[in-house]
Amino acid sequence: MRIDPYDVATIYSIDLLFDGRDPRDFDVLRPVYSTPYLWMGLEFNWDRVSDSSSSDANHTDPVMSAMADSLYLVQQARWDVDRIYTARGDHVVAGEPYFVYDAVYALGTPWITLAEDGSSHDHLALVSTRVAFQMWALWKTDYTDRLMVLVKELYDPQRGWYEGRYERNSKYEKSITLKTNAGVLEALLYKTKGKLYQPSGSREYRDVQFDSRFYHPGKCLIKTFDAYD
Repeated sequence: MRIDPYDVATIYSIDLLFDGRDPRDFDVLRPVYSTPYLWMGLEFNWDRVSDSSSSDANHTDPVMSAMADSLYLVQQARWDVDRIYTARGDHVVAGEPYFVYDAVYALGTPWITLAEDGSSHDHLALVSTRVAFQMWALWKTDYTDRLMVLVKELYDPQRGWYEGRYERNSKYEKSITLKTNAGVLEALLYKTKGKLYQPSGSREYRDVQFDSRFYHPGKCLIKTFDAYD
C-alpha cells in the first residue's frame, strides 16, 4: 500500500510509477505488471482497506486507482498504436524458466519478459487469460471486450482455463494453474457483486491475532501440544 520510494517511466506519453529502490542495493527486479493492481481493484475497489462502502463508482485510495488506470491505459495504447494485444501479468510456462513476469516496464526497458533471475525471455510474453478477464471486469471498454473475444477459446471444459495466448505467434500456453482459474472466478464474482472484501462490523479471530503484539502479520500462529494431546 506504500509507494515511496518511487520512480517514473513514460510510455506512449503515459506516466507509470514503479518501485524506486536501487536494485544494486536491494536485489529487486522491480517489474511493472498488471497483477498487483488488478487484485487491489477486485478485492478492495482501490479503496482504503477500512472503507466499508459497497459502491464501485468511487475510489477512496485515489493514488492506487490512478496507478491502476495508467497501467491499463498503457496496455490499451499499445494496441491502439502498435496493434499488439496486451494483457500482461505473471505466469507459468511449460518449460524453462517455468515462471516469468510479463512486464510493461522493467530494467529500464518497456515490454520485457523476465525470469526471476533477471534474464529476459520476450518470446514467452502472453496475453494472459487471467489478466484479460480481470481487466474486462474492472474497465468497461471496447478494448477489454476485444480481449475477451481473444481469450474465450482458451478453455478446456474438463480442466479449466489455460494460462494464455502468446503475443508473438498466437499459440496457446496450455498450462493449467490454480492462480489463473481462481483469478477468472474472482473476476466473475466481482462482475456480479462488486468488490470482494467487505469488512464486518464485528471483530473476528484473525483481527484479534493481527492486532496482537505476539501474532502480528509475518508471524506464524503456533499451537503447542503437550504429551497427552
